Amino acid sequence: MASLSDSLELKAALQLIERFLEEERKANNIPGMSAALVLDQETVWMKGFGFADIENKIPASPQTPYRILSLSKIFTGTMLMQLRDSGKLSLDDPVEKHSPAFRPKSRFAESRPITFRQIASHTSGLPGGLDKVFFPPFDPPSDEEILDGISRIETVLPVMTENRYSDLAISAMGHILGQIAGVPYREYVRQHILEPLGMQSTHFEVPPEAKNRAAVGYHQSGSTVERAPPSPSAKGLDPAGGLWSTVEDMSSFISLQFSENQTGGRQILGATTLREMQKPVFLNSEWNAGYCIDWHTERVKDRVVIGHSGGPFLGFSTVITLVPSLKLGFALFTNTHTDVDGMATFALGILMPVVEKAMARGDRTSEGAPNAELHRYCGRYTVSSFPDVEIALVDRKLLFVESGSPPTTWLTLVPEGEHRFRIKGKYYNEGIAIFETDSSGRPTRLIIEGVVYSRVPENA
Repeated sequence: MASLSDSLELKAALQLIERFLEEERKANNIPGMSAALVLDQETVWMKGFGFADIENKIPASPQTPYRILSLSKIFTGTMLMQLRDSGKLSLDDPVEKHSPAFRPKSRFAESRPITFRQIASHTSGLPGGLDKVFFPPFDPPSDEEILDGISRIETVLPVMTENRYSDLAISAMGHILGQIAGVPYREYVRQHILEPLGMQSTHFEVPPEAKNRAAVGYHQSGSTVERAPPSPSAKGLDPAGGLWSTVEDMSSFISLQFSENQTGGRQILGATTLREMQKPVFLNSEWNAGYCIDWHTERVKDRVVIGHSGGPFLGFSTVITLVPSLKLGFALFTNTHTDVDGMATFALGILMPVVEKAMARGDRTSEGAPNAELHRYCGRYTVSSFPDVEIALVDRKLLFVESGSPPTTWLTLVPEGEHRFRIKGKYYNEGIAIFETDSSGRPTRLIIEGVVYSRVPENA
């Protein structure tokens, strides 16, 4: 069975995307950009276009660091979920429970304390920034100014009534999370997120050894491109927009979002928590877009898509977009102000049908169990009071098929250990199927949630 990453259709789609991105770069005076495509746990394509630094003729590459701006928020959301999973907070805790000074004013009669979940889904009702002027020029507030300023400001909306994007709320939450963890925000992100994922080129400040290859931000003025002022530290706004990263590094973070494993090592969040982060907290009135835990979500071609963009600001625009049901992720970083969301949507429009068709054929995004290993479980199994079951191998997938049932009810058994399978499908979804074997290793019984099926002899 061919791997999806080797398919001719995918290679043709990537060639089309490369041509599209290069044409967009030239047509829109984009100095440089870097892009990457992830399928499940594999980065199948990465490429740079144009220049990271026009004046010094430094080409853009997958290893070029860009200011990723608001993509930093997803890392703050990851920190939130790690602390929740460790029992240090609940998503529905009022933030003031952990930081008594977090008490913004409210002009609404039915005001309620703001929770972590509301901040992470941009439904806290807090404004985007403080009442003090910090830009232009860009002179970000310190950590202390962020936390001290919260008590002086007023919410602009009642909680959970509509999305109100707030850098201020996310930044305050990030620093409060650091207080809860007992580790400053920046150090926590480095120790518990970046280092375990091997994201060695992702930092809040570009290290000296990487400055000569970091992207320079540019402003566009008509048909001309001008070098933007140097990109300063985000200071207290780091949890909302302080990180620099590369599309190569970001590929590791994207792969994490598709993992089905439990927490441990590089698996910095368990699969259940990752799925929880990707579920909507608040939907718009049309129910076609909304916010999850620091992810934006919408429907594209009848698929749920999650993502986040950064900028346009300081001469940078960035985006990552994921289709969880296809385990498909796309990252695009640029060093000017441009429509990265539109380009990412175009790329997904090309890629999604290709991946859908390949998955229907049974192409794999990663190695599965060999046919010979799975074939031994195939056969008919029976139990009184229930229809007989056929265990069949189709396109490297082990299927559980009740006699006379339509294909929409068939279940897939995914290997999870010796003779142990995770069930994917409607009725027994996420349950466990266990095969018992005789002394020769031949399966004799199938057990699912207390129901014991006996294997029917082949000649019976």
